[in-house]
Amino acid sequence: MLSVILIPASMFLYIYAKDIIVFVFEYRNFSPESTKMTYPLLQIFALSVFSLSLNTYITRFYYALEKTLLPNVLNIISVFGVNILVIVLWIDKAGAAAIAYGTVISALFNMLLLILFAKTSFDLSICSWREFGKIVLYIVVTLLAVIAIASLPIHNVFLSLMTGGLVTVALIGVGLKTIYKSA
Repeated sequence: MLSVILIPASMFLYIYAKDIIVFVFEYRNFSPESTKMTYPLLQIFALSVFSLSLNTYITRFYYALEKTLLPNVLNIISVFGVNILVIVLWIDKAGAAAIAYGTVISALFNMLLLILFAKTSFDLSICSWREFGKIVLYIVVTLLAVIAIASLPIHNVFLSLMTGGLVTVALIGVGLKTIYKSA
């Protein structure tokens, strides 16, 4: 269920990053030039929303089983190992984007390790292949719909965000109802 909510929200955040930055920040000293420097970073960070959220969810699973050491060790490895390594390796080439990429890569790394250890230690099953196929199809359709809506020639930032946001929320509702109707 988390993927049906967060992946479309992440898509919205990624696709509408520029409009969000313009709407929230672009006034007074925050110029269009500032927006040009900022919104690509928001797009990169948008890629980490799902994995960061899933990390929290899976970590609570470990805590419920009173297995608190492993998720903390994996998180330390991800943050102080992978994240810092990515930043150090990319900072000269990517600048501030290296920090965003470090967050995305370390969050994905942490998520995969948490899932792997949960699968091997507790025989955790995330979802069936049939449900996974439904979710992938839903994500593709949702992505195409959000891109199509974002392509409409709406020149008012507020109306653009409202239209995209309402369509995204409607798609999340349809996804939840369609994918989980038998639950």
